[in-house]
Amino acid sequence: MFANIKSDLARYRDNAPGRGKLKNLILCLLEQGFIATMGYRTCAWLIRKRIPIIHIFIQKLVEITTGISIPPSVKIGKGFVVEHFGGIVINAGTQFGKNCTITHGVTMGNKIPGGGAPVIGDDVYICVDAKVLGDITVGHHSIIGAGSILMESVPPYSIVAGSPAKVVKTIDDVNQYGAFFSKPRKKQIAILIDNLDVGGTQRQLIEYLKHANREEFDLHLINLEANRRDLASEIEALDIPIHNIN
Repeated sequence: MFANIKSDLARYRDNAPGRGKLKNLILCLLEQGFIATMGYRTCAWLIRKRIPIIHIFIQKLVEITTGISIPPSVKIGKGFVVEHFGGIVINAGTQFGKNCTITHGVTMGNKIPGGGAPVIGDDVYICVDAKVLGDITVGHHSIIGAGSILMESVPPYSIVAGSPAKVVKTIDDVNQYGAFFSKPRKKQIAILIDNLDVGGTQRQLIEYLKHANREEFDLHLINLEANRRDLASEIEALDIPIHNIN
């Protein structure tokens, strides 16, 4: 549970505007979406541990205070983000992969009472007021447009829109849609590792990342990238997300 909450919080902090570290943390902890996600993870943990009753009160309190309903039976991967809040209802049988994002007014449900619920892949962004209904699958790195009503499965790298929603575009380059997906840090990290100004060793690099605020970190990346563009092709092939370095 705590590892998942940590991953959720990391994504909230990545999406937050540049601020001091403490202010950034406090504001993210007070986000209604994060409160709802943390409430869901707590309830799911209590059920797994067979601790009765308490999860019912937590779930109802979260629903009343945030307008977000996430039953503890829902399966959600790490790095889950609810942007804004209110009018969000997720069917108890829904499944989400890693690093998914939903926005206000989203409904995840079934087509008929007692029917199946959606299965959502990794890095899927569901825009405001979208409805995803039925026993369908949404492929990874897809975007469901605002106001869409999706009732058919779609492959990975799809942009869907309309009512009923259809695939309107296939994503050829995820980097062009970086605002919709979890932020890849492998390029920046590889540049930092290779640059002696940071300290010369991976351990020193990690300490730098821990203590640098976002403004300093982003400025350092801009300066380094400007001088090291020749590494781009090699760096893009790496797979070392920042939160997995230890």
